[in-house]
Amino acid sequence: MLLEPEKNMRPNFGNHPINNPLRAVVVLGSPRRECAGSGICMITTARAVSSRWRCPYLVAAISKTAPDTLSFRFLKPPVRVPTVESYFSTGFFTISDAYHLPLHLLRRMHLQLGTCIAPGIYPVVETDDAWELVFPISAGQKKVEAYSTF
Repeated sequence: MLLEPEKNMRPNFGNHPINNPLRAVVVLGSPRRECAGSGICMITTARAVSSRWRCPYLVAAISKTAPDTLSFRFLKPPVRVPTVESYFSTGFFTISDAYHLPLHLLRRMHLQLGTCIAPGIYPVVETDDAWELVFPISAGQKKVEAYSTF
């Protein structure tokens, strides 16, 4: 008996299925260091990109490949950008600070509030047109921001 793949499933790196990947812009760097350092500073929609940004960023297809895993497929820019390439050149991607996923991504991926990518060193799979990573995710405590009352 032959099994046919489901119509809504397409192949992805690492033999993981993609269910409607989210196309987003990922700003690289650490939020605590104003986008300097390593990791993910911000994930936003393409509409939010500003020409005034000095931070390195890439377009990525983000998909939930298991209940506790997100896959990121960072599309390589058509022109070499050494600053961006430096994040992937060692074959590993470092996240120095936990990154709490934004609300729009939590809703799209059906994840609970407080879900984050933990600090760590993650292997990078490089293809001709992308850098691909798989991040384990965990639901932590609700992220609380402190605001000054002064």
